Amino acid sequence: MGSGHGTGVFFTFLAIVLGVIATVTHHWLDMNGDYTVSHNTVKVGLFETCSSQSLTGSSGCDINTDIGNPDDKICGDHTVGQMRQYFRAMQAFTIAAVVFALVAFIFGFARGCAKRRFTTPSVFEGTFTTLACIFSIITWALFLHFTLEWYGCGQSYCSVAGQGANNFSCGYNYSFALAVASSGFLLLSAAIFFATGE
Repeated sequence: MGSGHGTGVFFTFLAIVLGVIATVTHHWLDMNGDYTVSHNTVKVGLFETCSSQSLTGSSGCDINTDIGNPDDKICGDHTVGQMRQYFRAMQAFTIAAVVFALVAFIFGFARGCAKRRFTTPSVFEGTFTTLACIFSIITWALFLHFTLEWYGCGQSYCSVAGQGANNFSCGYNYSFALAVASSGFLLLSAAIFFATGE
């Protein structure tokens, strides 16, 4: 396996690991706030939203594509049903990104281990890592749009959640940064694959 091609395969593997960690095991937005008689927390991820409330002692997680009543209004003409569709789209894009990256990694690894040398650039790996990168970027870009614009009909999720709260904190956690970093590694891998002949 040539050093350039091997670097592309390694970066693709790293992107897959970061992407899986970011989207499956962690939430992307955390909210904590004190409201008159209760301390509430909300953690929003791609697949589930977890919340707790000290007043009632309730806590738990809901699947984003099965949360609430589809006809309930969130704001303006935005409904819970539309929010479910929004999350389905984000989930589909992130799954597609992982699948394309896996295909590129497996093929790239096999190509690097093959005894027969290829004389053309690694177009196959480059194409699939490019597609993975595009879908990855679309995923977190949609999440940004959802939390900064869509959820509050022009207001951010944090602005809406923070109304009437004291000692309020709300923002993206490190796992969101991991998702962005994953896209960066995929882009770098694609560039390496297209530029490297084996």
